[in-house]
Amino acid sequence: MFGEMIAPWFRERIRLTKEIARCPYWHHSCGSIFDLLDQILDCGVDIINPVQTSAAGMDPAALKKTFGDRVVFWGGMDVQQLLRTATEETVRLRTRELVGILGHNGGYVMAPTHEIGRDIPFENIVAWVEEMRAIKQEQAPSSPGHSLHPPDQQSLPASGEPFKSF
Repeated sequence: MFGEMIAPWFRERIRLTKEIARCPYWHHSCGSIFDLLDQILDCGVDIINPVQTSAAGMDPAALKKTFGDRVVFWGGMDVQQLLRTATEETVRLRTRELVGILGHNGGYVMAPTHEIGRDIPFENIVAWVEEMRAIKQEQAPSSPGHSLHPPDQQSLPASGEPFKSF
C-alpha cells in the first residue's frame, strides 16, 4: 500500500523540497518502522527521526546494519521507559551503547525519541548529557567529527557546511 498510494507523492514532495531548500530531507516517523524504512529511504529521506528503539523491531544494531549506509539516525534515547525509570548508570551505559552502534562510522545524532517530560528525573538528563560530552571528548583527539550525512552523501550542497554528529 505504501508503495502504491503514498510513495509516489512522498517522493515528489521530497524531490521538490530538496530542489528548493538545497538541504538533506529530515523525516519524522514514530514507532516500529523497520519494515517500511527501505521504502521510505527510497523516496529520498536522508535523516530519520526519532529512531524509537523501544518499539517492536527497532533494534539499533539491525537498523545500523541494514540502513546505516543510507540514512542518518536522529534520536534513539528512549524517554518513555529508559530515561524515566533507569538509574543514572544505566542511562550512561545506554548512551555509550547507542553511540557505539548507531554512531559507528558516523551518521548518528544522539537525541531523545520524544519530548523530555516532567516524569524524567533531572539526574538522568544530567547523566545523559555528561556521558555524551565525555564521549565527544574521548573522540576529539583522533576524530575531526562526522558528517550528518550517510557515508555515500558526505557533502552538502554549496549552501552550507555539514552538521557534526557521532
